[in-house]
Amino acid sequence: MHKQTALTPCYSGQCGNCNNCNPIHEDRESPRNYSLSFASDLSRFYPKDVLEENSEKYRRDVKKWCDKTGYRKPSDIGWAREKMKINLSWIESNIEVFELIKKPHDGLCSNIECNMCYLQCPEWIQKKFFPIMPMYERISRGNNEEYENNVKMCAVCVEKV
Repeated sequence: MHKQTALTPCYSGQCGNCNNCNPIHEDRESPRNYSLSFASDLSRFYPKDVLEENSEKYRRDVKKWCDKTGYRKPSDIGWAREKMKINLSWIESNIEVFELIKKPHDGLCSNIECNMCYLQCPEWIQKKFFPIMPMYERISRGNNEEYENNVKMCAVCVEKV
C-alpha cells in the first residue's frame, strides 16, 4: 500500500495541515526533499499558465547566461567564474564562497522559485537539462556555521545576488 506524504512543515505552527500542526498526519511519511515538497505545496497557489511561463523564462535565462559565459556543460565551463564570494545574509562581514560544480550533478538550486520551475518541466527536461546546468555549491559558510550544509545556487540566482 502506498504511504501518503504530509505537507511540508509550516513555519507558523497554526496551519492545521502539516505534521507539526495536526496529529492526524503523524503516521504519514515526511517528504524526502523539503525544498521540492515546499515548492510543490506553493505551486498549488499559482495558476498553471503562470507556472509554465515562469519555467520557460527560467530556462531562457539559463540559456542566456550560458551563451554569455560560453558554458556548455560541467566539463566545458567556458569563461564562467569557478568561485564566487557572495554575501547572502544581513551580516556584512559574512562572505560565503560558492564553487561551480564541474561534473554532472543531481543538485537543484536552493531557491524555491527555481524548484517550482523544475517541477513544471517535463521529466525528460528534468533528466537531460538539470544535471548539466550551471550550478554553484557553497564550500565555505563565512562566519556563521549555523547555516545548512548542502546549499546550491544556479547561475541565474548567483547573478541576481
